[in-house]
Amino acid sequence: MKEDKQHIAFLKPLVTLLGFLSVFTITVSAQEINGNGIDDDGDCQTDCDDMLFSIQSHWQSNGMDAGFVIGQNDFLSNTSGTSPTKFTRPNDIAVDPTTNKVFVSDAANNRVLRYANYHDFLYEKQAESVLGQVDFVTNVSSTSSSGFNSPVGIFVDHNGVLWVCDYDNNRVLRFDDAANKIIGASADGVLGQVNFTNGLSGIGVNRLNQPVDVVVDTSGTLYVADQYNGRVLRFDNAASLSNGDNAAAVIGAPNFTDNGSAVTQTNLTYPTGIELICNTLYISDIWADRILAWENPAVLANGAPADRVLGQIDFISSSGGTAANKLRDPRYMTKDSKNNLYVSDAGNNRVLVFYKPNTLANGSSADLVLGQNSFTANAGGLSVDQLTSPRGILVHDEGARTFVNVVDRLNNRIMVFGHYNYQVSETNSLVDFLPMSYLNNVGGVVFSLLTQPSRGVVTLTNSVSGAFQYQAPSNPCLYDEDYSVTFVYQISNAVGCSVVGEIEIEVLEAQGCIEDCTNGTDDDFNGFIDVEDPMCDNDGDGVVNGQDIDLDNDGVVNVKEQYMYGGLGFCLNTITSVLLFEDFGVGVRGESAYIPMCFEHGGGSGVTCSSHYDSNTYSASVDWGEYCLVKNSFLADQGVYNWDYTIGMGSVAGGRFAIVNGGNENQVVYERLIDGLVIGVRLKVDLKFKNLSPVGSNLAKPKFHFEYWSESGVLLFTSSTITPAEDGVWHGGGSGNYICAESKIVFKMVLEAAALPGNDLAFDKLNVFQKYVDCDNDGVPNIYDLDNDNDGITNIVEQGNPDADGSGTTDNVNGDGSLMNDANNNGADDAYEGQVLLDTDGDHLRDMFDLDSDNDGIYDVLEAGGADPDYDGIIGAGAFVDADGDGLSSIVDADDSGVPLLNKDSDTDGIDDAKEIDSDNDGCFDVQEAGFPDTDNNGLLGVGATGTGLNVNGQGVVTP
Repeated sequence: MKEDKQHIAFLKPLVTLLGFLSVFTITVSAQEINGNGIDDDGDCQTDCDDMLFSIQSHWQSNGMDAGFVIGQNDFLSNTSGTSPTKFTRPNDIAVDPTTNKVFVSDAANNRVLRYANYHDFLYEKQAESVLGQVDFVTNVSSTSSSGFNSPVGIFVDHNGVLWVCDYDNNRVLRFDDAANKIIGASADGVLGQVNFTNGLSGIGVNRLNQPVDVVVDTSGTLYVADQYNGRVLRFDNAASLSNGDNAAAVIGAPNFTDNGSAVTQTNLTYPTGIELICNTLYISDIWADRILAWENPAVLANGAPADRVLGQIDFISSSGGTAANKLRDPRYMTKDSKNNLYVSDAGNNRVLVFYKPNTLANGSSADLVLGQNSFTANAGGLSVDQLTSPRGILVHDEGARTFVNVVDRLNNRIMVFGHYNYQVSETNSLVDFLPMSYLNNVGGVVFSLLTQPSRGVVTLTNSVSGAFQYQAPSNPCLYDEDYSVTFVYQISNAVGCSVVGEIEIEVLEAQGCIEDCTNGTDDDFNGFIDVEDPMCDNDGDGVVNGQDIDLDNDGVVNVKEQYMYGGLGFCLNTITSVLLFEDFGVGVRGESAYIPMCFEHGGGSGVTCSSHYDSNTYSASVDWGEYCLVKNSFLADQGVYNWDYTIGMGSVAGGRFAIVNGGNENQVVYERLIDGLVIGVRLKVDLKFKNLSPVGSNLAKPKFHFEYWSESGVLLFTSSTITPAEDGVWHGGGSGNYICAESKIVFKMVLEAAALPGNDLAFDKLNVFQKYVDCDNDGVPNIYDLDNDNDGITNIVEQGNPDADGSGTTDNVNGDGSLMNDANNNGADDAYEGQVLLDTDGDHLRDMFDLDSDNDGIYDVLEAGGADPDYDGIIGAGAFVDADGDGLSSIVDADDSGVPLLNKDSDTDGIDDAKEIDSDNDGCFDVQEAGFPDTDNNGLLGVGATGTGLNVNGQGVVTP
């Protein structure tokens, strides 16, 4: 009984017909006074926290959708598993108030998972450590100091001590400094058993029978729900107790030797969950479908009566039901920062929320339900708003948002509610009201904005109603991705109370933002201009560049235009397209890159360096599997100074580079999605790398390779292994054997496993690129060039194919207006897709690159009837002019108002003059008619099968 001037309880005992002692409580409460720092009305809430004055951000609503799911890839999956990202029948969740690390009891996997912080738990969804197992893939049960047998309820106290109910080992384990325990660490203490190897159940002052939940108050008093003994045990100063020490008191049973198991005001039947709210202990009693509350539990005598009950109208009723004031199989409980009570009502597949539970009368109704859309529904399910037999609950404040984390046991997942967010297309604005509900606005409320989103603008259009508008960036193509933004707002009332809320908006990428292929501008802001853009359809064939194997529709696929074959047929002129250049010199990871590394004085992606360092003034160590970016550093275990390869090589000293201490398994040390690849062009990689082992150490040399994966997870290519030839020396090199078959890949650099000491690698200046061949050096790569040797004769004609309009593209495209014959929709006309490149004169230079295709000493341009006043084999005289950039001279390009150079066949025998050594079929070779020597009378300039002389300019021109 609580007795003071503000809150007086009058007790009147009555004997019921059943002979049970019943208690009616009549409460007279004072009015809360705002601003005096006192809980005037005794409801455990002070001043602005009291609902009389408070304003509450309405992030919760009946049946609301979850914002996140942990343990599954989506809201429609419920597979179990043993990995850092999966659960099998999870049971409870807790957060360490000292470090913000999250713990989850994964009961059927006999382990407790630990996450680096709440943010990583929410977004990365991957545990950093595990207790109860030696790794993330085993799940054996054990009765030892480092094992579990179905761990269930967990709690982390204000000193960072983790308490675990080891259900089938009939004990509670204590882990001191749990945030820093290594994988598989041993417990520091045990209650319920005299040592770590006993696991039998029992009843008594120091025994347990399947304990299911624990809670610790701020003074270190531990309460344990001893399920099958029908009681709750209290252990004072629990962290200082020796193994197997006695409990100080028992609640729910008359003494330490009798089992409770009765539906009365003093007994429990089957306690499964406990929570402390402002010096009141709440215990869920599932066989009686109720929750009992005991005030001042730390001083209660054994078998003391409960003060209040929820779920039933009195202390002797036990009927379950589905209503706002009923329960069915209630399990775990928790509280939020305002001391509201959350209950997992497992039999009804829902979570109930009771506001101000310490002020509620017996049998009061809940205020909110999650997992069901009303208080009368109770079906379990697998969706974004359903639960199936929920267990543990954690209410966690992260910044200005509150998240309710519910362990959805039978769906092998954790549902996270309270992620209040909107969704909008970047081409539209969002208009709505900021969420808010309040019990007493005390003179009205006023909304204000505290922050703006990182992209776009929020406008508060009505400060009283909270009406607002969000406008995405004005250019709908500014960001080629879906992205999220947040902003913070505040609500204040007339008595000075306020609440801060945060809104997240998911902005969906607008479709239809297309690159203009002719204006030299990156119109869709994806980093590519005009013909380089994979989403652009440069040749107008209906197949975008990123999927087009013939980018200029000249009838020759990219891969054939890109590489000639041996001998005289190799072009040295190239244009480089850099797709990725990772320079760690400024200590910043590349945009959109995944690098599992720590950065100086900052965190990485789920991997923690043993130490950070930025100078060579002291030593540090990087353990197996750890990564860092460093600058001018000294590592004690390698003994190497000044590793940055730029030092002493003409670059500024002090640049950073990546290091990794290789372990005994393959490690991805760099990963990035690369877009804008051209199909048919070879992908090359170059970087600087170094073996970190000291010279002469004879330690295992690091070995690494590159992998290219499709976005769907298919391995496309694995490079050969690269190994530094010498210890302690920077090397340069890479790989380039993959001809791209897709426009987008996931690039990975993999450090290979080594079972021996060593395997330590440094790397920097990671460069991924493609080189486009440009044989005629006109600035237009062959793959986009309609005339690869600038002789005025289009490639398609030099391949012996028709080009009636002289456009340089296949007649089925942009010629007669008909659709291209492209049954496989790959951007190449099926009629020419497999065509062999012609080499009429056999000089190893294909005709489309050869200025004299028949080696008769007369340039093709002249034999085709074109003008070549300076006699260099290139159409026209002087500088080459190509107004529209398609590689075809404006002189013969109809798109530039030129006159096309059409096929010329003087003797009408079906062979172009440029490919025929007697083009007029008069019995006299063209070379002789031109007055050039042809000693062996074979129609070729000079002597021999291909004529005498050298291909001096790489363009198929011979000289006698």
